[in-house]
Amino acid sequence: SGEMDIINHTTGEKCNLKYHSYSYFSRDVPKRVTGCVFDKNNVTRYVLSGIWDQKVDCAKVIYKEPNIGNGKQPQGMPTSKSSNPNTLPSQLLWAKKPLP
Repeated sequence: SGEMDIINHTTGEKCNLKYHSYSYFSRDVPKRVTGCVFDKNNVTRYVLSGIWDQKVDCAKVIYKEPNIGNGKQPQGMPTSKSSNPNTLPSQLLWAKKPLP
């Protein structure tokens, strides 16, 4: 378990990934990873989820307010600590290919 930040120093965008711990006796999915992608104004743009050695999905966060690029987090929308943002349907970003 742990967290990792990936930063694009050119554009100011960043991604925070969280690798979730797993116990043999827990009911959680093993190897689970979640995260958020933030723009240069620290507004959540995408949420990520998956199993780190199988697949990763991405969903775009949707906002009700049209003017989100002003450096402020829109009211009622997720910050970096929120876990349930409003999103579009998720899309597959990466999937493990079967071994030959």
